[in-house]
Amino acid sequence: MSIQNTEAATLRLPERFNVESAGQVLEQIEQSLRDASVLRIDCSGVSVVDSAGLQLLVVARRAAAALGKRLDLEEVPGGVEDDARLLGVEQLLGLA
Repeated sequence: MSIQNTEAATLRLPERFNVESAGQVLEQIEQSLRDASVLRIDCSGVSVVDSAGLQLLVVARRAAAALGKRLDLEEVPGGVEDDARLLGVEQLLGLA
């Protein structure tokens, strides 16, 4: 993860964004939301995602909104969008 400034931060998700990596990603998201008003999550490197990863993103978007901050998903691969659609969370993630 690299924080660009106090206004915006960018976090790059791991290739395997699943239950095993969710805890570490959650810590990075929490830190980024403390430090920045906008969090951009780069999804371009994700090749495997599970429901835990997608649920984490939904919770993170809600947490950001509750703090008056913004969380944007960027470069979302088609497979991740498909999985979000299958789970019915594409609108919650801003993908619809």
